[in-house]
Amino acid sequence: MTWGIHAKSWYLGYLVISEVVFSLSSQNEQARLLHSWKEIAAFFGVTVRTVQNWEEERGLPVHRMPGAKGRLYAYVDELAAWRQTGLTGKPSPEAPASAAPPDLPQARDRSKSHMILAMAACLTMAALGVFWVLRPRPNPNTCRLEGQALVVYDEQGVFAWRYILPSAPLQVDARRDPSFDSWLIADVDGDGRREVLLPFRSDPESAVDDELYLFSADGKLLWKRHFGKPVVRNGVSQKGPFTVRRLALVPIKGRKESRILVVANHRLHSPTLISLLDISGNTQREYWHAGHITCLMIETQKSDGRSAIYLGGIANGYRAADLTVLDPEKFSGASVESDPEERIVSDLPTVEKARLLFPRSSLNLATNPYNFTEKLMRVGDSLLVGTSENPAGSDKASNMYYFGPKLVLERVQAADMNRATFHKLHQQGIIPADLTEKEIASYRQIRMLTPWQD
Repeated sequence: MTWGIHAKSWYLGYLVISEVVFSLSSQNEQARLLHSWKEIAAFFGVTVRTVQNWEEERGLPVHRMPGAKGRLYAYVDELAAWRQTGLTGKPSPEAPASAAPPDLPQARDRSKSHMILAMAACLTMAALGVFWVLRPRPNPNTCRLEGQALVVYDEQGVFAWRYILPSAPLQVDARRDPSFDSWLIADVDGDGRREVLLPFRSDPESAVDDELYLFSADGKLLWKRHFGKPVVRNGVSQKGPFTVRRLALVPIKGRKESRILVVANHRLHSPTLISLLDISGNTQREYWHAGHITCLMIETQKSDGRSAIYLGGIANGYRAADLTVLDPEKFSGASVESDPEERIVSDLPTVEKARLLFPRSSLNLATNPYNFTEKLMRVGDSLLVGTSENPAGSDKASNMYYFGPKLVLERVQAADMNRATFHKLHQQGIIPADLTEKEIASYRQIRMLTPWQD
């Protein structure tokens, strides 16, 4: 069978049975859709005209797609809720939907009619089977939160599915704070369709750890789990709450499916837990960092084709920006800090691919408690790491570090705005001097805490 005939058969079957199959294939009963006046009328057991009157007179919740000829649809859960509050008074004066149909002419050959009906039923079931195999399946591309509902759309912006969450989660605008991920839509299991990872964030004032939900491409909840666990720091055990900050997929060489990297930091204090999960949500590896992680980048190494995890943030034990590189197949333990109060106790040895500490500018030392890593990206063959030198001030200052393979420093550059910021603060008597070439040269004094490990 050629694809043209195959596609034509599918299309004809789709025209006949799409409405029936859609309701059968619903993965979430709360989000089941009705697609015509006839289906809505059948739900209530009344006529089409009755439900049309209810929409006009009593606010029956019926929706329509955009456009002059937008197709109508209704959610079963909304209709059920309306039936409890909106269905008052007498229905429109017309014949009930259950009225008996008019008598049909008697067939001459009843057995022949039965055979035809049976054949038609078999053909319908066969068409259903063909359509079920060839049906268009949603491939999530974007989503949004509407109260406690997660609403997902495909590549064309067409509604794919929605899921009703236990309550309305806290929403974070990743455009305003790029150190937080609102969600992640990506192919986790390698089947060519995208799953949806959603952090269910709790109120900042609550003592509840955030959860992470994984949904299939069809909207089925595959698993959910909490992030956060007691951590011993300076001999004191600290519990949560922890909030999910960053999400990423980590390809594993030789495997079809990817690992899921989750960065969750303590909501009140500094410890950050980096967890690597399999597709079932089970923890494969953990690493504790004594400070917040603000930047995340996953990269495939050209040398061996293996993934590397780059984490930029604040090393609280040093009060300075740092960069940590982890091998997803080897990392463990906790970051080593100079300040005893920031040291985290781990049962496993510290295994890092590399870790380095960035120097603080004279401006930063005079005006801020620390600098931090604000940018991680590739520029050609170089790794660019940017540090924020005046995070607490309105006048920005940043330094840019360019690294070659194995984090060999190539060059350091002060941002163009630095000279103006230095000059302004110098004029105000806050710092002792303007920006000099000698100061910029001092930025090359990077401290390698863990040299690159092959």
